[in-house]
Amino acid sequence: MDNIQKLHESFHALNLPLTYKISEVDILLKYKYKAREIDKTGVIDLQNDPQSDFDNIVKSYRIDNAEVLKNLYTTTEIEMFKENAETLVDSSNMTEAEKNWQDIHLGKFIRIMITSQDGKFVSGFTFHGISEVLIRELMILRGIDQKYVQVGDPVYTQYLDLLKKSGYI
Repeated sequence: MDNIQKLHESFHALNLPLTYKISEVDILLKYKYKAREIDKTGVIDLQNDPQSDFDNIVKSYRIDNAEVLKNLYTTTEIEMFKENAETLVDSSNMTEAEKNWQDIHLGKFIRIMITSQDGKFVSGFTFHGISEVLIRELMILRGIDQKYVQVGDPVYTQYLDLLKKSGYI
């Protein structure tokens, strides 16, 4: 039996959802990743970013727990942070937003903004930071449209692969 077929059967046997409620994602981020909810004004710098979907941001989070971050970062990501630290600039004349970006590039924290088109289900996210592990998780939590859920569809194949790599199936 084909590997994708096995993943497909596991996906259906586990009855995993195709979409996730904002409240479900909120609980997962807060408990699994110790994310702290931040006010939308804390990400106001995204207002002019056309890719952020600023008007549809329903929740914003900051993950800055050192132990959680340590477990989220790959060896390659940690090495990149070390390289970034070698090129630090004096932050005394930086704006708060510039300081935040510097700290994000040093791996000191991650920001996540969850978007929703309907106010109930997650439709997307904006991610500030680097974490392959967390990006995979967020891509899963964004869900998948029913029209793609068929063996052989490349979008569905990628989604099943994300579920497998993240330990869902």
